[in-house]
Amino acid sequence: SDSWFIATYTEGNPGSWRQIFGTPPFVQDYAYTIWSRAEDKTEPTPNVETNISSITFIFDMTNPETQVSYPADGEYYKTISYSSGTADDVLPVGAGKVRSGLTKVELQIQRQTDGYYYRTNGFINNISTWQTTTLWQSSWTINILNYWTNNTSYTIQSRAWDKAGNSQLSSLNYFIYDSSAPKSLVTLPNIDAQVFTQLPSITGTAQDWGLGKIKEVKVRIQRVTVTNPIDGDSIAGDNNWWTGGGWDGNWNENYWLSTTWNEGISEWVFATSGITFSYNGGYRIDVRAEDLATNYETIFASRTFIFRPPPSMSVINNPIHNKFYNSLTSLGGTANEETKSLFISIQRESDKYFRAPSSWTSEQTWLEITPSSPSWSYNPGNIWVSGSSYTIRSRGLSSWNILENETLIIPPAANSVRFSWDNEEPVSGYIKP
Repeated sequence: SDSWFIATYTEGNPGSWRQIFGTPPFVQDYAYTIWSRAEDKTEPTPNVETNISSITFIFDMTNPETQVSYPADGEYYKTISYSSGTADDVLPVGAGKVRSGLTKVELQIQRQTDGYYYRTNGFINNISTWQTTTLWQSSWTINILNYWTNNTSYTIQSRAWDKAGNSQLSSLNYFIYDSSAPKSLVTLPNIDAQVFTQLPSITGTAQDWGLGKIKEVKVRIQRVTVTNPIDGDSIAGDNNWWTGGGWDGNWNENYWLSTTWNEGISEWVFATSGITFSYNGGYRIDVRAEDLATNYETIFASRTFIFRPPPSMSVINNPIHNKFYNSLTSLGGTANEETKSLFISIQRESDKYFRAPSSWTSEQTWLEITPSSPSWSYNPGNIWVSGSSYTIRSRGLSSWNILENETLIIPPAANSVRFSWDNEEPVSGYIKP
């Protein structure tokens, strides 16, 4: 029902009135309308205003909400040209409830090294300063000029205002501006053209400057020709790239392969398992580090190396070089674990013929022995002739299909011995008396 209060009137031209409520009738988050109606002092009946005026207002004591979305808290950036976030004067739950609505959102950025605040002409002093953003329905944006200092931390905060004069600060976002690239190195191989018989992993280091932090380290591997004047050159490289599953002659950015990064010791490791290395192949590895601000190296550290697995190596233990025998049931020796297959040759010194499986031949002949390692033996049968000498040679074939030696090794050597066969009785006689 209509409720009219008698206001306190003060004479004037024009006069003014005021109504003080003992207990305010207003509940927050609702809109209210106030009408005013004047009466004069005429007798016997006062004249009463019929064309009454009114105003409507919202009683709002709740703060709006705002948050900085970009730059985000705890992040690293190499470029920042704007900031953005959200803001809202959230409508409360309840029938008929309203809010006054946002009027503006302001932004404050402080440089942590000196406490200076951002202005449109730079970070000038440590007097607190707020910049007005462009306000949208539930978000805000603002362009930021490039006054950033490399390897420096900043805090950023927004402040929202509603039409009732309520304001609210966002949480404080801490971020780091980093525009310098990190640096990485290869430590294994530790010199160029290093020769490896096995290489289970390639390792190195990486570092960033100041507040910067390494995000990841990647490597790429290319087959190249590597020159080593001391240990011998590699085979000719074809310049193909390791893709992670094979070799490709056409470069692709996806051939940068991830390593395992250990921030605690600033070391990266790249496992080589699965890479199809060529025997005596030459390789170059490039390394590229990227930091959390997405800066990465454009000039790469690199190392070259040669992959040369251990050769097959065999030894003849029986017979012994330069010994005489009248009984020899088997030939024997050992071979290393790199030996996939073992071959022996038996050469008769009198005519330089070689023993084939069942005869002698002038053709160089090698007999395959199974098993080949760690020890081997071969029973040639009754092939020895008294008064003759024989040369026994062995050579292994590695899992890379590389022979231990291509030529006939002249004894004495670990895998080449010569012995004599003598199974006739000696003859003795008298000279005197």
